[in-house]
Amino acid sequence: MIDINILTSDLLSFISSNKETIHPTLLDPSLQDITPIIEVFRQNQNDIQSIQKLSKYCAFYKNYPLANKLLNWGIHLYPDHYQYHYFQAILYFKQRNIPDSLSAIENMLNSMNASEIQKKHLLSRLYDDKNKRKHCIFFVDRLLKEFNLPSTQKDFNSLILPYDITNEDKTIRYYYSVYFTQLCSTLQWKDNSQLTILLEAEKDLNNETPWYHLNMGKLYWILNQREQCDFHFKKSKILSIEEKLTFNTVDCGVYTWLSDQEIKNLSSNQQYHDPFQLQMWQWSYADLKDEKPDLSIILGCDFKYFRYFPKFLYSLIKAHIHNQYQEKTVISLCLENPSVEQIHFLRDTAEYIHEHIPNFYLTFGYGISPYQDGAYFASIRYLFSPELFDRYPTQTFIVDIDGYAYEDFFEKVKNIKANYDFGLRIYAFDQHGNQVSGEPWCLGAGILYLGDLEKTRSILQLLKQYVNYAYDPKNPINWCIDQCALVQAFYYYIRPFWDTLKVTDIDHNPPFLLSHIIGEKDQFYRHGGIIDIDNFIETLQPLIH
Repeated sequence: MIDINILTSDLLSFISSNKETIHPTLLDPSLQDITPIIEVFRQNQNDIQSIQKLSKYCAFYKNYPLANKLLNWGIHLYPDHYQYHYFQAILYFKQRNIPDSLSAIENMLNSMNASEIQKKHLLSRLYDDKNKRKHCIFFVDRLLKEFNLPSTQKDFNSLILPYDITNEDKTIRYYYSVYFTQLCSTLQWKDNSQLTILLEAEKDLNNETPWYHLNMGKLYWILNQREQCDFHFKKSKILSIEEKLTFNTVDCGVYTWLSDQEIKNLSSNQQYHDPFQLQMWQWSYADLKDEKPDLSIILGCDFKYFRYFPKFLYSLIKAHIHNQYQEKTVISLCLENPSVEQIHFLRDTAEYIHEHIPNFYLTFGYGISPYQDGAYFASIRYLFSPELFDRYPTQTFIVDIDGYAYEDFFEKVKNIKANYDFGLRIYAFDQHGNQVSGEPWCLGAGILYLGDLEKTRSILQLLKQYVNYAYDPKNPINWCIDQCALVQAFYYYIRPFWDTLKVTDIDHNPPFLLSHIIGEKDQFYRHGGIIDIDNFIETLQPLIH
């Protein structure tokens, strides 16, 4: 049984004796003035936040027994608060006490009510591999995600970083890089100076690594130091490929990142450059009889993702009918490697729309590229957007195909067109247009609204040139290339004019619902009923008649 009075007395004595001690280099800045935290604890010894902070304080000053007693007190008060067990696992790991660290992980699983099957399989993954057992902390979050269990808080991770892995194998280095980068991302939101100290300590211990340069590049991007950002991203890519350590889908944008100098040379590198063989595509353009449309919507996908198109098209037609057919609207689909049935559907549907739905038009093109991967499929819409804009020079949306338009779509669009020049998913940006956290390529590409026609032409040209040039089949992965292209276009054509342009976060009142809002892809496909090429016309007819 814990005697809280003795624990409090020990804690006060330790803090008092520590007043003249030099702060540890990596001490959390929020703990540098411990007085207000200890006062909260003295007044309320059940306060969950002060227990956690005081435990971390003790651990930073290497009083691990006292840190552990505080966590035990927290567990006594809040037995279902599984994070305390995770924090204990970190404390034991810090002391190289792997058996007790693994026991704390097991206690954490019990506290979060993991099933017996989940516990058995997860723990066996840690125990059965000597290397994983020795470095268990670095694998915990990945395994929790794999078994659909809650993730851990990152508050205590800084206690064990940096960690010497100079002689470890590729698997350990990879999982360490993920663990290290997660903490860097957390610190980005809190304290860039603390992040800088951590990165320098990491370099001193483990030398120059792919993840060191990755996180330095991200930091310099946030600090608006483009030249240093480009330098570190280039080094990160080189070292990653040399080590055969491939970054995950969050950080893989580093492989297709182009420097400021490369961007400036893009136009001169584009002549006769057609890596995706776009000139071989066939197009069927809607005939607007030389009239300018009020709205253009551009989509792109491969034959697999085409299954989402009928529902998208249906939702847009439904919104168009709800709007009394008022807006002259063109939807353009860029379809990679279609089936014969899909081509027939597009031709028949375009003709049906032409005959039955006023002021609504379907344009489509299709072809086959030498490259068949998700990065290219996600970027097809950018590759054809300049030509489609030249044909339909009006306010334009470029959108993910796995979504649909809200019924009041045109009311939302009317508001956007009246009040904004651009709409982007800028959740990681402040009101001055500065990115405050995350990777450069975290600028979401799911919905893009382009209203300023003069700048739109330049933006779309850059998007196409960027994807054409940056895509490299020799890269470990080209994923995020579309988001890299988009943030570069933002950097050159929107951010410098932030004070005169009207830019909105399109997620605040989106005209489209994207699939991730519903859940998994299959769940979205079934949401509200399946609409496919077989029942599209049958489903549409009641709306028209």
